[in-house]
Amino acid sequence: MANLLKNPGFDDPFRAWNGIEEITVAEGWLPFWVAHLPSDEAWKNQQPSYRAALRGVDARRARSGPAAQMYSTNWATHIAGIMQVVEGITPGQRLSLSAYGHAWSTSADSPDQSIDPGNLRLKIGIDPNGGSNPFDSSVVWSTERLNYDLYGKPFTVEATANGSRVTIFLLSAVDWPKKHNDVFWDDVSLEAISSISAALASDKDVLLALSSPAKLVGAPVGVDVTAVQQLANPHLLVSGPRGAVSPIERGSGKGGRGYVWHWEFTPDSPGPYTVTFTTDDTPAVSSTLDITAPLSSAVVVASSPASSPTISIAGRGRPRTQYHRVYILLPPSAGKDWIQAILDSGAWTDNRWTVGYSADDAGIGDLDRRTIIVLNPSSWPDPIISWLQMWYPGAVVYPITAVSPSDLRIVLKTLDPSAAPEFG
Repeated sequence: MANLLKNPGFDDPFRAWNGIEEITVAEGWLPFWVAHLPSDEAWKNQQPSYRAALRGVDARRARSGPAAQMYSTNWATHIAGIMQVVEGITPGQRLSLSAYGHAWSTSADSPDQSIDPGNLRLKIGIDPNGGSNPFDSSVVWSTERLNYDLYGKPFTVEATANGSRVTIFLLSAVDWPKKHNDVFWDDVSLEAISSISAALASDKDVLLALSSPAKLVGAPVGVDVTAVQQLANPHLLVSGPRGAVSPIERGSGKGGRGYVWHWEFTPDSPGPYTVTFTTDDTPAVSSTLDITAPLSSAVVVASSPASSPTISIAGRGRPRTQYHRVYILLPPSAGKDWIQAILDSGAWTDNRWTVGYSADDAGIGDLDRRTIIVLNPSSWPDPIISWLQMWYPGAVVYPITAVSPSDLRIVLKTLDPSAAPEFG
């Protein structure tokens, strides 16, 4: 069967995530980790160092091909891993994920033995909703396992997609700080293991799936309907706390596993939303999704695997006096030449606009006026505009596109953030 993942063997080039050399991950993959909190002991939950594990350096670390993905903490613990969002999944598809992983955990230096390890555990998971939080309750996890020094048998898990995208996670957690708490992953596979027709009992059956990774007011909800045969007059009704909500048609078609219809709607208030699909040929099918209000007076600091995200009460970081902050948000792929173009434009030297790569830094702050100039939004791995609008309501998001650094220099010279349109 076909592997649905990009770069499953970590053999394509590695790149510095967000331009950070200490976080070098394979193309197609993203890193994640639980942040160290000020209240933690100094060795607890440190950011790992990510890099390629090359066969030419140590053949034991790459199970096949020239490289594997490695990350590590030294004299520190971590809860961390890598992830990939997979698009184009047929809702209702049963999926099988497998991955080979092992750890080297020790305070000694023998590279083939984990002497007195720090209880470094590995597991893999699938989020059927396609979310980006590895600690969401929707994630389906494999059995957690200690696997030291050799790859051995693969980790495996199965789940059924709720929408047209899923997210896979490869995660490790270690309890004790050792000189070497190193993790290696290789040969990951995500495959479809059953057809939609096998999942549906008859030609008249309909599978209705709702997908909303955020489940927040203002964040779009995807609706995917699948049937074995073509249906006459398909229609979607959405009812929320304030009454009917008009869905937007996003197309339909026939794939190898059935007929699929796509819609999208945006919740306008917190509460339950009931989605009902009707046709001339089948009984009505309904599903309900609970939507919550976005965080407007708090900031997500870090995720905790045992509870909800840690929250910092509004007021921390409150400015001494109000001012208009303008933040030029660079995509992860932008190098030094783009930064130099910003300097040459006068945006920093003349206006003192903030320049950076962090979307959270761009949106955070108890300020009356926040403008985020997003350079080349399509260069982000996830939809950055809707993400900023979801997590940092009230900020004016101003996307601009520049083909080259010289184009950016010209655009910034004529840009007036005070006249920025409100997107969304």
